[in-house]
Amino acid sequence: MPQVIGMASWPTQSNRARVHGHMDRYFKTGTTPSQQDVQAILKRLELVMNGINSKINVKIAPDDSAYGYVGVKGGASGILRGVFSRRHNLVKISGQKLSAGDIHIDQDTLDDTELSIITFIHEATHKYAGTDDYDDRGYLENDGLDFQEPGLTKTEALNNADSYAWFCYAAYYR
Repeated sequence: MPQVIGMASWPTQSNRARVHGHMDRYFKTGTTPSQQDVQAILKRLELVMNGINSKINVKIAPDDSAYGYVGVKGGASGILRGVFSRRHNLVKISGQKLSAGDIHIDQDTLDDTELSIITFIHEATHKYAGTDDYDDRGYLENDGLDFQEPGLTKTEALNNADSYAWFCYAAYYR
């Protein structure tokens, strides 16, 4: 995470086009992101980095309904989780709504290193930076090159969990 924040904050001449291209793809900033957009991205990344550098619980269990989640899920499985484990309610911290629950990851997700990394970062942005999901408009295809459905706005992209997960992965690994 520190390397990604460094790349986003001070891209070198040799990687500026690549970093800005990733920002455009995942946050819809255009190929020359404004300082305001870069600061908004960095703020969320720093919240996530600080969160995952503190005491963190990650629970691994079978869950065929999702790669991962934070907090209580709806439906029967959410009710059962609420009965048998501590409720994972949303709380306001410094005026921002965050999850007080653990990060849960489906154990089958761990069979795929790339998917595990992306899922963990996605869920950590929910927990520590208050990001949202925007249905299929906010989820990227498995190759990370395009959103599953069109229509995500720049404002939504700057608050979208999958945008941060894929940006981190792409900026560091690609």
